[in-house]
Amino acid sequence: IFWNKQEMELLRSSSVFHESVQNRNCIKKEFLALIS
Repeated sequence: IFWNKQEMELLRSSSVFHESVQNRNCIKKEFLALIS
């Protein structure tokens, strides 16, 4: 499968966004575990 440059950028940015959301959720869980 071949993607054009624009589609590749979109794909890459969405995966980076997804990763950052997961990291934020993980940090939030750890923080809540610390303060409880």
